[in-house]
Amino acid sequence: MQHLDRILLLRLLAIFGLILTVVTLSAVLSQAARLTDEVLRAGMSLSEFGGLILLIVPKMAELVTPLAFGIAVILACIQRNEAGTTLLLRAAGRAPRVDAAVIASGSLVAALVLFACASVLVPLNQIQYRQAFALAQQQGIERLRIPAGQPIELVPGLSLQVEQHREAGVFEGVTVIDLTRPDERLIIRAERAELSRTGTLALSLHLTQAQVQQTMADGQTTTLRFASTQLPLTLPDPRGLVAPMFADRLSRADTLSSAALLRQISAGDAPPALTGELIRRGAAALSVLAFGLLASALLFGRRPDGRRQTLPATALLVFLILYLLIQTTLLSARGFSPATGGLVLAISLSPPILAPVLQALIGLARRPATLS
Repeated sequence: MQHLDRILLLRLLAIFGLILTVVTLSAVLSQAARLTDEVLRAGMSLSEFGGLILLIVPKMAELVTPLAFGIAVILACIQRNEAGTTLLLRAAGRAPRVDAAVIASGSLVAALVLFACASVLVPLNQIQYRQAFALAQQQGIERLRIPAGQPIELVPGLSLQVEQHREAGVFEGVTVIDLTRPDERLIIRAERAELSRTGTLALSLHLTQAQVQQTMADGQTTTLRFASTQLPLTLPDPRGLVAPMFADRLSRADTLSSAALLRQISAGDAPPALTGELIRRGAAALSVLAFGLLASALLFGRRPDGRRQTLPATALLVFLILYLLIQTTLLSARGFSPATGGLVLAISLSPPILAPVLQALIGLARRPATLS
């Protein structure tokens, strides 16, 4: 019997891993589509965008874990019933509560792992994600402003001056003075210039209708005119620096560990968002455990019929979606209060209590109608 229990748990783990991968990928792609506009405006490269998307994965996986695990429990229990293993165990005298305890143990482990990841690993990952996204935004071409008529030193000996800043990354009346060589002076003038990103810290200034004037140490001057050219530029390394307008993103509730949230809440005067985030993490873990108990209680009945699994499975799936949707709606509603938090926790613990009610409703639905 222990061997059969191990097979059940391994099958549950495999199904959960597959569903979690698919659902997480779907959530990540949805989030990536939402970020596309911001990414295009920031002028991020493809590699930077890919790195940013990878940083989203842990958070998305955490959010969809209760749904993925609930579906995995339903499928694992149904597969065992359809294979006839449950009936065989009942014939051997094994009580339904023992099978439910096996699922409960797997659910408990999943709940603890989820809460640990949500408390420690995901907040650290969120800090990296928000910092990377903030840096990408503040490095965006549309946020680059060059004061008109004032020379700006790009590097020692190299300055840039523009007469007009028409739109994002477009300048007119551009003058570049290069004094990096002691024996010559180089002046580049262009009617128009467009700035574009070519790398993490690299920019390219596309000059049109320009001329280069080279003056040597002996006073000899050479002038060269051209239709267009590219001038590479390099930004200073912004590693670890985030503009003040983005700094608040690094101290949001989802970037704090559960221990840090608890300390701030215990100290008093904590924003409602901190309490809501801590309750959300706890409710997600409780939901994994509670729904595992409900599903195993309904699907591992006294003498489960492997051919009649559609009704309870459908009922459990609908219940799971509504169950998680109600919690999410309450947590995301404005005006979060301790009463709302208590209601969310009560709802997360409700599945085992509702098991007899759902069992009775399923029994009534299965009962054949009689003519009066």
